[in-house]
Amino acid sequence: MAKHNKEVGNFPPLRFHKNNKEWVRKKIGEISSISSGGTPSRGKYEFWGGNIPWITTSLIDFNEIQRAEEYITKEGLNQSSAKLFPKGTILMAMYGQGKTRGKVAILGIEATTNQACAAIKVKQGMDARFLYTYLEKEYDRIRNIANDGGQQNLSASLIKSYKISLPNLNEQVKISSFLLLIDRRINTQIKIIEQLETLMSGLRQKIFSRQLRFKDDEGNDFPKWEEKNLIQLASRIISKNKENNQNVLTISAQQGLISQLKFFNKSVAAKDLKGYYLMKNNDFAYNKSYSDGYPMGAIKKLTRYDNGVVSSLYICFRFNAFVNTVFMEHYFESGLHNREIEKYAQEGARNHGLLNIGIIDFFNTKISIPNTDEQTKIANFLSSFDKKIEAEKEILIQYQSQKKYFLQNLFI
Repeated sequence: MAKHNKEVGNFPPLRFHKNNKEWVRKKIGEISSISSGGTPSRGKYEFWGGNIPWITTSLIDFNEIQRAEEYITKEGLNQSSAKLFPKGTILMAMYGQGKTRGKVAILGIEATTNQACAAIKVKQGMDARFLYTYLEKEYDRIRNIANDGGQQNLSASLIKSYKISLPNLNEQVKISSFLLLIDRRINTQIKIIEQLETLMSGLRQKIFSRQLRFKDDEGNDFPKWEEKNLIQLASRIISKNKENNQNVLTISAQQGLISQLKFFNKSVAAKDLKGYYLMKNNDFAYNKSYSDGYPMGAIKKLTRYDNGVVSSLYICFRFNAFVNTVFMEHYFESGLHNREIEKYAQEGARNHGLLNIGIIDFFNTKISIPNTDEQTKIANFLSSFDKKIEAEKEILIQYQSQKKYFLQNLFI
């Protein structure tokens, strides 16, 4: 590859050798045909459950689509506005929840779509994967063209009029093939992490349900686990923020206790923080709000910071000296404590999305716990596994950074 001065001509900063022709500006409508799909009547059972993939915007996420969540029949295809698109068609979400609008995917199979998807089929002389990757790079700008038009949705006409810069077909293929290799590395790395996380989940289940036991250093069995109420193992944190600590924390299901400024890019806390609870490193907080993977709410340990403050809506607690906090962190992540919380949380009884569980009931939940030595063995074993997962995630971040660099420098 070679670097080029963009001021000399219509070139990207980085190019493959022997490619020196200027890129040309064209509208997407000039290099492709754009249409949308449709939804067969839900009232016609004979239209659904066939073998023709039917794609919705929920599956469009900068990816190659290989399967659908729903399938329609040939009759459903013929008697609706749905269309069958060939492999290699680019799909763009014209509207959808959250960040969905503007995302793209490329079909790895023949499939139909609903009307919220724009199906982009490139004309002869264009490489579909090059255009797909270009549109991935342009995601934020494409979202903005909908906002500029005074509407929140994209349309086929807006997409058709969007201008991009193009090299000749030979250079398109070189760029798309190169970036495909990076995509495959990223996808492989994601699968490695998913497999490790599945294995970790299985190990937690077996360890905390005592299907898998550890031995002491002499090879002998540890004593039986004891059942305790949480209140026997921990004390509630009720210390208020008298020191005016400004590190306001929130609980993220994936990231644990994290600064609101880092998570939201702004503070969503009250102006007066004196009523917030003051937490220290290794303390725990329970968020009664349910989320994906946490049907009974999330319990997270403070690990990132020496201290911080949280809303009084959280239940905060600190374990006694004989309890290994790393052991407890893995125990709560196993999900086994959900059974205990569920005993007290009334079905369907929620207040503004929060589970209806009182503080006394929460501290009366039961936990089976081994002696300190076995806690330490379990904590060390699972932590070493955690470090392996984190190392693989760092590799993934490096691949993603590489891709970001090339997206910024191989295109105009």
